[in-house]
Amino acid sequence: MDNAHSRRAARGPLRIRPLHSLFVAEVEDIDLREVHDVETLEMLQDAMASYAVLVFRNQRFDDASQLAFAQRFDGKLHSRTSVSVVAKNKFGNEAITDGSNIGPDGHILPADSRARMIAVSNRLWHTDASFQDPAGRFSMLSARVVPPVNADTEYADMRAAYDALPDDEKSQVNALRVHHTAVHSRQMLGFEFAPDEIAKLPGAVHPLVRSIPRSNRQALYLAAHASGVEGMPLPEGRLLINDLMAHATQRQFVYRHEWRQYDFVIWDNRCTMHRARPFEDKKYKRDVRRTTTLDLPFIVGSAVEATNANDADLSRDIEMVFQIFADRAARLLALLACSAFLTFPAVAKDYRGAVRILVGWPAGGATDILTRSLAERLTTALGQPIIIENKSGAGGLIAAQTLKGAPADGSVVMLALDHTLVILPLTNKNVGFDALRDFTPLAGVSVYQTSSPFRQGRRYKISDPLADG
Repeated sequence: MDNAHSRRAARGPLRIRPLHSLFVAEVEDIDLREVHDVETLEMLQDAMASYAVLVFRNQRFDDASQLAFAQRFDGKLHSRTSVSVVAKNKFGNEAITDGSNIGPDGHILPADSRARMIAVSNRLWHTDASFQDPAGRFSMLSARVVPPVNADTEYADMRAAYDALPDDEKSQVNALRVHHTAVHSRQMLGFEFAPDEIAKLPGAVHPLVRSIPRSNRQALYLAAHASGVEGMPLPEGRLLINDLMAHATQRQFVYRHEWRQYDFVIWDNRCTMHRARPFEDKKYKRDVRRTTTLDLPFIVGSAVEATNANDADLSRDIEMVFQIFADRAARLLALLACSAFLTFPAVAKDYRGAVRILVGWPAGGATDILTRSLAERLTTALGQPIIIENKSGAGGLIAAQTLKGAPADGSVVMLALDHTLVILPLTNKNVGFDALRDFTPLAGVSVYQTSSPFRQGRRYKISDPLADG
């Protein structure tokens, strides 16, 4: 067996040592730079679902190998950081976030440096990139230079914090949505943005409670970036956020990590918060570098090179599937069943406000045109305004994930393809929703023919979603 194939072979079960009673574990005897096989990457994903924070010792990453591992482990990287608005990235790649106190000249940043001052907000409890949509999923921090004094990071388990809420409080927060903006967290500490900088950081709205795929657990989704709650007066919303953050950061929910050189820590931003603890940063150097993946659908192994004929066949089959489903959108207009929209008023009759229809495809495309045609007729039938909101990307999964986090009151619906709700969930358990559990079908709006590219004798199993009526 050649060395390249040996490096990519499955390595057997992970050695995992829990570090806290609720979450956090250390994965022992592994070099993540050498992890390329899908089996091990899947085991690491399962460990993240269980523990939410994983610690790896003696991981001697450079920037290139850290970027490569992050992408093959969890997909597309976050690069629109708040720090990039005020300071140029010294690495030349915004996907590597500079968490150091070291300037481009190699010296410790001056106390009044804007780069240092904006980074001070990392001492607030937060979750990475919650001020964007899609937000951050997994963050991965590599400790290149560690000071001789403690420069720890604390993590809070937001799943356990949600579980510990009384039932009446859970009912209160389950349907709430929160606006997150990096401007809010920085301004709390007196950092001043120029108007053009503020314009680059508009923020994003996310559910206050998130359901985490793979673990199927609920978690509070909070951060210092959380600036207000939709539908609540600003003071009351912020008081609720403050109360929940105080609850979630009680000591029983918190783990404190003491960094060693070459530590590599991965955490799930969807169900944890974290904060840096202060140290003498005007005296000692500290160099930590972070990569964060975006919360987008990702099939583990989709970025892995094919190492044998079977894997190569699988890659070709997946490409064929996506091509067929891309072709479907072009046929939707001609196959529109015009009577299908008439079932909508019966469903939405108790909701009298504006109705948002989410479209998982770009404006101007066939599915978008189909939806806008439908919206005109619905506006007449319902006597209510219909708003089209394009949430394009990932084969409609971004729209589906947005729908899952929306209020279940009839104000938000989605036009979806069976590709989004059936095929992708069958091939990827990390899509973020269960179509049968999380969604209620309203009406069919088109009918079209398709065929399966899967060959007889392969390892695929296709379920018929209509088999049980």
